[in-house]
Amino acid sequence: MRKRKNWSTFLGVVLLNVLMCYCAQAQLVPVDSTKKQLDRLVASKDATDQQMLNDRLKLLAASNKESEMTMAAQYYYRLKNVRASDSLYAAEVVKFPKGMQARSKEAAAIYDIKDLAKAEKAYNEWIKKFPPEYFPAYCKWLFYGGDSTAVIEPHIRIFDKIGDSYGYDIDNAYIVEFKNKVEFILTAVVQSNDDGIYNDDKYEYKTVCLPFMKNLGRVIYQYELNRPKKYLPDLKKFKFNY
Repeated sequence: MRKRKNWSTFLGVVLLNVLMCYCAQAQLVPVDSTKKQLDRLVASKDATDQQMLNDRLKLLAASNKESEMTMAAQYYYRLKNVRASDSLYAAEVVKFPKGMQARSKEAAAIYDIKDLAKAEKAYNEWIKKFPPEYFPAYCKWLFYGGDSTAVIEPHIRIFDKIGDSYGYDIDNAYIVEFKNKVEFILTAVVQSNDDGIYNDDKYEYKTVCLPFMKNLGRVIYQYELNRPKKYLPDLKKFKFNY
């Protein structure tokens, strides 16, 4: 009986994943088909196709969706109509004050601030104005605990791979700190399952796993910060913008 139940659960999970993949692909079809049509029209030398391309881009440029306006701007740039492309990007900032172009424009201004305290203040204001769907500490469990309100330390960089399932959280992280030349590799697996029942979607990720990982990362960092070292690491290659 248990084997039959497990087999049914397995089939259910497989079917659910297939359905989710199908839905995700279905959502991409309109965008993909539009790009394919535009690519075909751009490559064509036929006057009718060129007129159709013009009309299609004008419709996208007048759209109430920022993604479609951005697509039009990208194709105008591809067609060497930089003026139309720049004009559209500027219009997006006005039309979608909380959109991606507005977000990127204000973020770029922060990088020009030389004073660290002023830059941090501007960054915090930017986060409040544009709360990201995937915040900076989203996958940084060791040290930040995946906290959406965490202020990222500018002199610390974390390269990691995370995972979670059935009450288990895992994070494999290489953490570097440029200011004091600190580096360490840390791996942690934390389990939370108060009721002892698996597959009921009742796990204490946010109250047990992530706070523990955050504190663990900071304890190890403090230890490495104070540990005497004969040789300091060269961390220059990890200092880059992306």
